[in-house]
Amino acid sequence: MGDYQAYIDDSLVGSGHMHTAYIWTLADNGYVAYNSTEWAVQPEEIAKLTQLLTTGDANDVFVSGCHLAGEKYIGIRPRNAEQASLIVVKLKDGGAAFAKSGTMGVLGIYGAGVNPADCNTTVVSIADYLAQNGL
Repeated sequence: MGDYQAYIDDSLVGSGHMHTAYIWTLADNGYVAYNSTEWAVQPEEIAKLTQLLTTGDANDVFVSGCHLAGEKYIGIRPRNAEQASLIVVKLKDGGAAFAKSGTMGVLGIYGAGVNPADCNTTVVSIADYLAQNGL
């Protein structure tokens, strides 16, 4: 998993704003780094996130939602002009945020007791950092 694992361990999950995080390549949906086997996001689920992040219309997340680790999440915030790379989804008392850099996707999943905005900001910060560094 290489150097990307430090982003997961120190900056994403290490922030305390999520319990699970993934970084993957948008080109082939291959995992670069992750921290969880308990919340195992499946390859077809990552492919759907890539589609939502890279197509012109991310509103499909509101119509059909998306699945993460077998659970169906409902879209609550699409990409917008201020944060063009961020999509936010909700599940019961938790949720997830996913964003893209130039070539990578970043996912954070949080549970009860976490401020969703903290997860969103952390995910976007890492995606932005990767993009600024040519990734």
